[in-house]
Amino acid sequence: MTKEPDRTIVPGIRQIEARHLPEVERELLPNGVELVVLDSGVQPVSRITFGWAAGSVDVDDCAAYNLMCQMLTEGSVHHSGAEISDIFETCGAWVNVEPGQHATLLNIYMLNHTADEILPLACEIIDCASFPDDTLMPLKEKRASAAELSLKKVKTLAQINSNALAFGEKHPRNRFVRGDEYRKVVRDDIISMYGKLIKGMAPKVYLSGQIDAGLRERVKHMAASICFGQGGVARRIMEPDFAVGGAVRHTPVGGSLQTALRITIPVIPLGHPDYQLLRVTVFALGGYFGSRLMSVIREEKGYTYGISAVLTPYMEGSFVTISCETDNKYVESVKSEIACEIRRLATEPPTEQELQIIRNTMMSQIAGMFDSPFSVMDHWIFIDSFGPQANNTAARMELLHTITSEQIAATALKYLVDAPWLVASAGGDTVQCDGTGSKSGGK
Repeated sequence: MTKEPDRTIVPGIRQIEARHLPEVERELLPNGVELVVLDSGVQPVSRITFGWAAGSVDVDDCAAYNLMCQMLTEGSVHHSGAEISDIFETCGAWVNVEPGQHATLLNIYMLNHTADEILPLACEIIDCASFPDDTLMPLKEKRASAAELSLKKVKTLAQINSNALAFGEKHPRNRFVRGDEYRKVVRDDIISMYGKLIKGMAPKVYLSGQIDAGLRERVKHMAASICFGQGGVARRIMEPDFAVGGAVRHTPVGGSLQTALRITIPVIPLGHPDYQLLRVTVFALGGYFGSRLMSVIREEKGYTYGISAVLTPYMEGSFVTISCETDNKYVESVKSEIACEIRRLATEPPTEQELQIIRNTMMSQIAGMFDSPFSVMDHWIFIDSFGPQANNTAARMELLHTITSEQIAATALKYLVDAPWLVASAGGDTVQCDGTGSKSGGK
């Protein structure tokens, strides 16, 4: 007989221990495809991810690329888009395509016992997609209308300004696909993009979930049966071209009651010895609900509903981005308060209680990576893109156990206090700062 737990006793609390990412098995197939396998599931389900090492930054025609990704599952030479959808639904499976900046991912989630129905269809989608014209026409108009609507939002315009300031006017990352670009795309453009990217280069195939020898062999046979080219699309990794002393760009939007603000700070790259320290420091500044920026600018001052600071690694470099939307009249006050909170983080280190919240919150986020074999494999896909320096899960967890408030303050002083700002905004007419954190450079 099962004994009922005594609910009057408070469960014990333990620190999450540092752990390494579970290892994967790798096998190179005769057609150049690398099969990456993670067998760690407890339920008979699996995911196959085809990952091509090229994305929107690497192609010349972003509109054709986006439409090609969206239409990849909309029909093959053997099945219509509706038939493909029906087969997936009947089998309890689903498929999605993720267009990325330097990667393109096709994910198929399935029940293991339906593999014999799903795997041939996966092969069809990749090997002989048809891109029917009757699907392309309404899709073009839908994407064009969405792009035009997005350009009316201050958040989008601030993002466009931010990309121009951070990467440079001529950088391939500084592109926004506009409505007329979608409308100009014809079926031949999409077929050409498909031939260059999907068929023109061998992907990596990531298989994760509960994987037995039979399923692995069937996926291996399916992946090896597709003929891929040896050329394809090469990644374009270009150095950012930003103003080292800071810069400002604002787009006025008539009638807008709010301004979207993005402050970007170029910082050290992923793999630098201080990178993980900086990650924790930025999190303390604006990475969670009780962070310094949220506590003062949202809770105390009421300038914005939400504000965040994130450290983002790109293949081209790393940036700290502080972003929010605020009433037009508060823009300069928000900038001033951001500069003040950066200085305060360097001079008033987090209290012990604050540090404990930072530790627990970040540790729980990392622990979430181990929730399923799919989330673990997502991180291996990230590692394959960014290199061995991204395989740092155990080191990040160990740092959270040992980091001190003084280290956070020292890191803020070293990398944030005197760093120039790239200030991008869109909305009402505002007084612009000079790129150093205040109207008169008074950071």
